[in-house]
Amino acid sequence: MQSLGASLNFRTDDGPVQGFTNLHADRDKTNDRSVIRELLQNSLDASPDRTCQVRVDLANISLEEIPFIKEYRSAFEASAEYREEHEPATGKQAIQRIKEGLSGEYVQCLVCADNGAGIGSAELRSLYGSGASTKGVGSRGSVGHGHLTAFAPSDFRYVLYAGRNQNAEETFGGHAILASHKADQELRSADGFVREFTDGQQRLFDQERGGRKIPTLMRPYIGGDTGSVVMIVGYKPIQEQNGNAVDLILGSTAQHFLVAIHELSLTLELSRDKVTNHVLGGSASLRDAVLGIPDSRVKKNTLRSLKTLEDGTHFKQLNQFPGVQIWFRKHIDKNEGRKARVSVFRDGMWIVDNLPNYLGPASFAKKVPFDAVVNLDSTETRSFGSFVRDAEGASHQDIRPNELSNKNDQKALRDFLKELQNFLLQEADDIGDQVEDYVPPELMLMGGAVNLVQPKKRLTREPDPVGKRHDDAPTPTPGNGISPTNRGGGQGSGRENVNQRVKPGNNTGIRTSCRPDNKRTGRFHIRWDIAEKTHQSGELGLRLRVPSGTDRTSRNQVSPVYLAITSARIDQSPLALDGSGREVRIPIPKGAPINGTVIVDVEDVDQFDRGLVEAEIVHRKRADHHDNDEVSRT
Repeated sequence: MQSLGASLNFRTDDGPVQGFTNLHADRDKTNDRSVIRELLQNSLDASPDRTCQVRVDLANISLEEIPFIKEYRSAFEASAEYREEHEPATGKQAIQRIKEGLSGEYVQCLVCADNGAGIGSAELRSLYGSGASTKGVGSRGSVGHGHLTAFAPSDFRYVLYAGRNQNAEETFGGHAILASHKADQELRSADGFVREFTDGQQRLFDQERGGRKIPTLMRPYIGGDTGSVVMIVGYKPIQEQNGNAVDLILGSTAQHFLVAIHELSLTLELSRDKVTNHVLGGSASLRDAVLGIPDSRVKKNTLRSLKTLEDGTHFKQLNQFPGVQIWFRKHIDKNEGRKARVSVFRDGMWIVDNLPNYLGPASFAKKVPFDAVVNLDSTETRSFGSFVRDAEGASHQDIRPNELSNKNDQKALRDFLKELQNFLLQEADDIGDQVEDYVPPELMLMGGAVNLVQPKKRLTREPDPVGKRHDDAPTPTPGNGISPTNRGGGQGSGRENVNQRVKPGNNTGIRTSCRPDNKRTGRFHIRWDIAEKTHQSGELGLRLRVPSGTDRTSRNQVSPVYLAITSARIDQSPLALDGSGREVRIPIPKGAPINGTVIVDVEDVDQFDRGLVEAEIVHRKRADHHDNDEVSRT
């Protein structure tokens, strides 16, 4: 590798000894999605014309082809010998991973290449420093401090960089993170860098940079006149349960760059050993990638945003929002959620969902649930997008106006956010002015049909012969023309079937909690606790109900729905059901514990949101220190 005019060198270091447990290479401090996001963000930001083509290649490369692998191996063996005895478990695991990688003939590398502006000398020096960003104010620099995330999925903890700019100048660098070790009787640093030689001597540290020639291994990845390449040596996904690397890369790209892919400002080619297998570009290519996201919640939210991009009303070139695009979908499907959701992207990259105080569900509580996707262009000075870019923080996944140092800028950003909130409020429908057949989810009973009980009307009859008046309040009947059932099960009078009626009771002093079972849809775990001062022997009645969402202040009263119980048990002991099939009897002998857990199985729960189910426990009998129990009055 001497022909490159550089070498991998670990400088002399008289500072504190460093082990293999380096924070920058800690696999517990980041995740795979963040690594892919950071790589693609740097590529997108480096694009001078705001469009970017990225190629990600999973390549099996001969170990001997890796630049400076000989120097790397020597430094590692010295580090392991110097530190292995003193390393904690995590450090020894890192040593073992490197040993296994060096023992093989091939090593898997993740290569991310783009057609951007390349990596210049200043950017390369920033990579060799503390990770300070080279992104100037209002600019779209190519390398940010987040490049250190690339070390976590590298078993070798070794990352290489190469670039070519518009003047055809090439740069090449690399960074390896090992541990303190001794070489030539001197203590060397844990950090090794690819550095240039001048007349056989290493350049001074304040001027250090890598070579001026891209290695043969990395050169083919820069297909055009300009571009940059990042190679993660010994790539292995951090969370193996996330599925294979292909689904991981495609899903992470779709999640974080949904708008950029949809609008074709970012195109991704995913290949194995330089053979292209997948292409993400435009809306049609996104759905399969989103379906491969392993996290069900993230998948659901991303699919919801994709549907809004495809079917929502598209607002652009708004006078009050220069450089802002908004996709707005007034009504969401029942399976998409129960609350409004606003996703904010900046230059096509996702930043935050449901920003508190401005764009959270609470701001739209009186509106029919909707979905909105907002994309901000940050290139224009003092625009909505430029303020957001400067208020994102280091992670680029939040918007915090207080991050801005200028009070006027803080106010300007808050005004933009408030104006965006008002725009969405105007576009959304009021719940009070519901269109078509929209029903709030809290009132979706019996599979979505709300059985509203008609308000009671007092009717006056003519006086009887002796002059007495009788006021008659007819029995309410369910709406939609459905007649109630009589005792025999057929259609009959308006009187409720007594076998379906839930008896009243007194639940004073009883606390309950109701938790759905994660594995069985119709099963609930009920925890009950009786206040000690009200502890009575006798019998408790346990019922599960879905509240209607109305209370005594509502003009049209809707009764809660009590679920049909199929079985119940405490530990392995079954409990008896009453005649209605909707109440479980829990015996409370004298001296028995005043709390417990009941496992209840119900039917027809698929018609409801399980999170709305409540437990209700009442005293059915009580003992007053005599042998007689009596039904309590309510």
